[in-house]
Amino acid sequence: TKELVFAIDEPESSLHISRCYNQFKRLQELSLMDNTQVVITTHWYSSIPILQKGTLNHIESSDKTKIKYFSLDNYL
Repeated sequence: TKELVFAIDEPESSLHISRCYNQFKRLQELSLMDNTQVVITTHWYSSIPILQKGTLNHIESSDKTKIKYFSLDNYL
């Protein structure tokens, strides 16, 4: 069995805002493929309502680095 990890940095970068939604939908479709994990970094917070499954990791860098985990399964 093959496993695929797909990592992309700021997939919304250089895209017009009207194209971002479709970009994140495509990434979600990739993540639903068998044995595929998608890891992204983003500053586009509108991606959260698009994604229905996964984990959001918020990294806050200050005197002490803090990492907060949020499940996207039921974030509302």
